[in-house]
Amino acid sequence: MASISPTSLSNYQEPHSGKHSYIKLTITEITQTNGATNQTTVKWKITCHNAWSTLYRAYVTLGGKTLYDGKPEKSNWSEGWTLSSGTTTFDNNSDGTLTLTAYVKQLFYYGNGVPSRWDNPNMYQANSCDMVCSQIPRQANLTSAPDFNDEDNPTIQYTNSAGNSVASLDACISLTGSTDDVPYRAISKTGSSYQFNLTEAERNTLRNACTTANSRTVIFYVRTVIGSTTFYSTLTKTLTIVNGNPTFTASQISYQDTNNNVVAITTNNQHIVRNNSTLQVAFTGATALKGASISRYEVTFNGATQTKYGASTINYGTVNLSSNTDVSIKVIDSRGNSTTVSKTITIFDWVLPSAVIDAKRVNNYEDDTNLKVNVTISSVNSKNAIQSIKYRYKKVSETNYGAYTTINNNQTYQITIDKRYAWNFQIVIQDKFGTTTYNITIAKGMPIMFIDIDKLSVGIGCFPTKNESLEIDGVAINKDFAIGSIMMTDNNTNPGTTMGGTWSSVGTITVGSSTIYYWKRTA
Repeated sequence: MASISPTSLSNYQEPHSGKHSYIKLTITEITQTNGATNQTTVKWKITCHNAWSTLYRAYVTLGGKTLYDGKPEKSNWSEGWTLSSGTTTFDNNSDGTLTLTAYVKQLFYYGNGVPSRWDNPNMYQANSCDMVCSQIPRQANLTSAPDFNDEDNPTIQYTNSAGNSVASLDACISLTGSTDDVPYRAISKTGSSYQFNLTEAERNTLRNACTTANSRTVIFYVRTVIGSTTFYSTLTKTLTIVNGNPTFTASQISYQDTNNNVVAITTNNQHIVRNNSTLQVAFTGATALKGASISRYEVTFNGATQTKYGASTINYGTVNLSSNTDVSIKVIDSRGNSTTVSKTITIFDWVLPSAVIDAKRVNNYEDDTNLKVNVTISSVNSKNAIQSIKYRYKKVSETNYGAYTTINNNQTYQITIDKRYAWNFQIVIQDKFGTTTYNITIAKGMPIMFIDIDKLSVGIGCFPTKNESLEIDGVAINKDFAIGSIMMTDNNTNPGTTMGGTWSSVGTITVGSSTIYYWKRTA
């Protein structure tokens, strides 16, 4: 309740008993009668106090509306006599607020029955004050909204004090604040929360507005319509894209050996043979999710990475790897999300065939020479095999080899080569994938010195052909020895006794159980 009366004039003296007459405006009730029409109804009453005949005229307004303007005539006023009363309805401001200015003014008899005048402030009493009415609820207000992801059904909290008096109450989600990208839908006028059960189309609208990052801001709206006026309440929150990694699987990666010659051996183009196969890797395009696009592919094999911008075929050529190796492909989308998958490439180790070769003359000097080749090859999944082992030879002094001769693995073959010469041998080993060539030399079979115990002869650089002779490079020097010649005998009898000349002993050697004596002719 509020009241207001005129102020007193300091220079006025009441001729009757010294009492001042005055009126009072009392507002006893403010009722918000219609939230929909945004109006407030006020109950008011104007009363007279200390009223004597000196009160000549009263004027009362409230909120610009005249409540009373007249002469409060009464022959015998009682204290607090009601001059006028009633109710008045006012239009609130658009936001539901209302401030009423109350104004009271009164004239009186100044003396000798002469009334005061309105045009002289010193001759009337007046007063005013503002009365603030309660604000009429005009809209619903968002109280909370969540950060959410594109798979959620976000729930908002709100208040709507106007309740069913509002014409409509709706909620939406906007990307920019300019449009209802997730369209408005009606929410309960008497409720306090609402869950957006988003359709897939609505989710895609949000996702398609967020294709270069995994999050962005969105705006929740609650729209209130009261009469012809629309109100909005908003909260800005963050949308996050989840489970957006591009779809890409190992089944989209393929490889093959494009060397038809190798595939003819392995019978499987998925088997890569080291240093023989020609490796080709291919992949089909990945699928970007939730409105994103594929940005690039990073293909890694054998420690090297290539960047591709679409489905591709990559030729790696001949691969020098000895065991299974993965090719890894990382797919990156426009949001920076990625998926990495790998495919194992089956690789079989292969190296050139190798051999342990045993080639030597019988007794280290005979013409007969034994040759044995023990070959080792790579299995290549049991698809490899020795194709041939062959040899050819020539004298070291010659230019051209003879024809090849084929032999079996790990078997000994006897070859006759003149022991007087050194020989070049060329051994060629071939498996299904490659060929290895070995070049070896077999030395002469002639010893520097050969003692023939049957002939009792010695050969220097040759085998002796005569009995009891010394032969150098095939020339016998046993008889008709010149001075300085050497003779060998099997006894200690000085040759001079039978051959003449002067001989001196120069040494002996023991061969088995026999002693050989050397003599030099000195005269």
